[in-house]
Amino acid sequence: MFRSNKIKEHIKRFKKYDFDTEQYIISHYIRGDKAVIPIEFQTIDELFSTYHPRDRAIHPDIISYIEHIVYYIPYEYSVVLELVGPSLTEEEKIHITTVLYDHFGLQAHDKKVDLKFNMHKAFILFFFGFAFLYLSYLLSSHSEWKFLNDVISIAGTFSIWELVNTLWLERSQIHISSLNAGQLATSTIRFITHS
Repeated sequence: MFRSNKIKEHIKRFKKYDFDTEQYIISHYIRGDKAVIPIEFQTIDELFSTYHPRDRAIHPDIISYIEHIVYYIPYEYSVVLELVGPSLTEEEKIHITTVLYDHFGLQAHDKKVDLKFNMHKAFILFFFGFAFLYLSYLLSSHSEWKFLNDVISIAGTFSIWELVNTLWLERSQIHISSLNAGQLATSTIRFITHS
């Protein structure tokens, strides 16, 4: 009994715990009207994926780090990617900037495509859901078609249920990802040299 009460106390404490994400973001990343994400590196090779020839892909760990932070940054702040490392030539800076903008621009485009695909999926689900439910209504007056009517009714209900999931849950996630990708695609890239 003692163990059970102790577990319940721990569970209550875990459920009540609330981290102040806004304060954390403000104190670590917000500077004025900008959200500054520092990216420290020792050599230029650390920025690029070793699997891509000619350094045309940023290292996946760096991309993941940036995206993880941007997820929490409110949309009223523009993003500054602050690359802190050794002195770079102008050509290297232009190359890094181009690769970052290309990557985040492609992501922003992908999210727009995902939103369009999501809308097409919603239209298809609506059409089939409505058609199945209408057919089910027409068949409901015929007792010899009871089994078929039930199957069609279930299919129509399932289509409408998926429509709700597609429009509200999936679309909101895609929309958030699209806004995050847009924040990064329009970000400012700043280079800081180690002292």
